[in-house]
Amino acid sequence: MRVAKLVWDEAAGWRLSAARAAVADQPRPRIRNGNLPLIHATAAELGWVPLKDALAILLVIDSRDEERFNSPAVRWAGRLALEVSDLELV
Repeated sequence: MRVAKLVWDEAAGWRLSAARAAVADQPRPRIRNGNLPLIHATAAELGWVPLKDALAILLVIDSRDEERFNSPAVRWAGRLALEVSDLELV
């Protein structure tokens, strides 16, 4: 597992290290692949997955491993409530 590094570039300012940036560009193709072990490894390597990508991962889990769906679904719903400030229940 690679360690995330934030580096200062005089021209560009703060940016992700090259090794980390390469992984950061790959979550969506890896999610579309549907390979859960690869998806989990990518998410672990990134350390944080955007909410939209987390929903895509959740849908893969639902289609490939229904027994493990409930816990990630509850975590995603919690993230949705925390991260979307104008969310309303209707």
